[in-house]
Amino acid sequence: MREPRPGRGTRRGEPTFSKDDYEALAAFRFALRRFLSFSAHGARQTGITPQQHQLLLAIKGMPGRAWASLSEVARGLQVSHHAAVGLVDRSERARLVRRSVDPDDRRQVRVSVTPRGEAILARLVARNRSELRSLRQALRLPFLEDAVAERRITGRRTSTVRPTTPRGEADRVTRQRRGARLQPRGRRHRYWSWRKRSSRTVW
Repeated sequence: MREPRPGRGTRRGEPTFSKDDYEALAAFRFALRRFLSFSAHGARQTGITPQQHQLLLAIKGMPGRAWASLSEVARGLQVSHHAAVGLVDRSERARLVRRSVDPDDRRQVRVSVTPRGEAILARLVARNRSELRSLRQALRLPFLEDAVAERRITGRRTSTVRPTTPRGEADRVTRQRRGARLQPRGRRHRYWSWRKRSSRTVW
């Protein structure tokens, strides 16, 4: 059985990728695993778990505020609500986060980072940023960048297209179509039919 040529799909409609695309994707996933392993090792060195590090970053990274609700914590970490509550409980005992009642809605609990948690998080962020700089090239996917650039160019071309029909002509066509709509076939009949079907009047 003949093997498919590199970069070509085996059937019609299948996506096609070159060997360079596969190599770039493999390098990207390796860089992700390498960074996650590096980040987890750094968290353990500071005396916290990788999950607690992710919790601190999720809370501190909330847009426009420095706290998060339990549902936002669960969504940010992609865990269940029960797992988020357990993680917050353990982090609160470790003096990494604190709970407080929302003054606007007393049914909601706010989770914020303590000064101790902020100090640990700052050290981990500084450490991880240096690692990310070394992985910058591996985290770039050329075929994804080409697709984004092509979409941007296509969007600009589409936005510059203008209708070729003059506005006055378009309005005239619209009025003609409206005039060809339902017309009464007779005075004694209260039903409607298309004008094109019959021009005979029924009495």
